[in-house]
Amino acid sequence: MKFIFLSPHFDDAVFSCGGLIWEMVQRGDWVKIWTICGGDADLGQMSPFASHLHQRWGTEEDPVRVRRAENRKAARLLAVKTRSFPIPDCIYRHSVEGEFYYPTEESLFGDLDSHESGLIDWLASEITRLIPSDAELV
Repeated sequence: MKFIFLSPHFDDAVFSCGGLIWEMVQRGDWVKIWTICGGDADLGQMSPFASHLHQRWGTEEDPVRVRRAENRKAARLLAVKTRSFPIPDCIYRHSVEGEFYYPTEESLFGDLDSHESGLIDWLASEITRLIPSDAELV
């Protein structure tokens, strides 16, 4: 069988379903992990909130690059391939005018910013276009 695990962030599928993924691969299933928020961050234009998070995380370098590398390493250990969509994590997203859509901890758990109303439709369209007809989404 074919399975695609949708992972909101780089480590979500591996941490929450790593054992299941390993078992599926061992029994011969075709398994891939697709990371939704796998796009690069514009480190030259970060909100104070994103900068604060970088400090809290203790990241001296680009955390997206580090997490992407960790995700690839974990996927190799599980013997699966990955795909990343070009959507940056929400703490990095902003308007062309520079208005940050998710500038606080509270905003992370609220509604999708109205400026991003087309994002879900675009993502659904991409997943529909890319998913093999005989694969199941997990």
